[in-house]
Amino acid sequence: GGVVGHVVRRGSEAGARRVGIGISAERVGLERWYQGLGFSTRETREIAHLPFKVTFMELAVEPSEA
Repeated sequence: GGVVGHVVRRGSEAGARRVGIGISAERVGLERWYQGLGFSTRETREIAHLPFKVTFMELAVEPSEA
């Protein structure tokens, strides 16, 4: 349920194979929360215009049969 569930469902309906998110690398608790929802951490890197590192995460999605 919730917002993440809605995004995953909409992605599935649109034929997506992955849903990705970028979060502040400092938010380790948030990263663990997304991992608990099935997201995998892909990489952490600096983004020139941001004052913090960004952790990119992704979740595999099964496209729905429409």
